Amino acid sequence: MRGLTALEQDPEQQLKYLDFIDIYAALDDNERAEYQRDCPDEAQTMSQFAEHFHEKGLQQGIQLSIHQGEALVLERQLRLKFGTLPDAVQ
Repeated sequence: MRGLTALEQDPEQQLKYLDFIDIYAALDDNERAEYQRDCPDEAQTMSQFAEHFHEKGLQQGIQLSIHQGEALVLERQLRLKFGTLPDAVQ
């Protein structure tokens, strides 16, 4: 984490590497607790990244749900007006 934050200042770019660092480090629960105790600043930064990443994913999920809902409404309206829809329209 220290190297990442030193080399890359843009938080959006740092997000790209967060998951890789977490997977590559492969810390178990005891090691993670030790890391949080010994490197509180880095652990806080990693936690903030994870929170931001989670929030971004949540927003993307909401947008996807909205689009799917709109598609279902449109499909229903088309069925009511035209009857059975061809596969290409669906």
